[in-house]
Amino acid sequence: MKIKLTRYSDTLSTQANCTLNDKIDFGTKQHELCLGFIDLLQTTKTHQVLACRRCNLRFQFPIEIQTFAELQTWANQRIKQQASRNKDWVDYCG
Repeated sequence: MKIKLTRYSDTLSTQANCTLNDKIDFGTKQHELCLGFIDLLQTTKTHQVLACRRCNLRFQFPIEIQTFAELQTWANQRIKQQASRNKDWVDYCG
């Protein structure tokens, strides 16, 4: 399974037997671009991070997100918000 985390196409890959209903802490996770392994770390009382061991990519998200499906939905919403903000900036400057 693959989940796009950022608008720059940073993608989380999981082992084949993972499903969207699995908890994020289940199984092996890998950063598709650099092939580094990804760890799930709780960094604050309110947020956790997916951190790549190889390239140091850090993807922070709320601790309430527990499954791959929730992560995918949240990441997609975040990507759309960023794209909208960038479009507004280009329209303003252009």
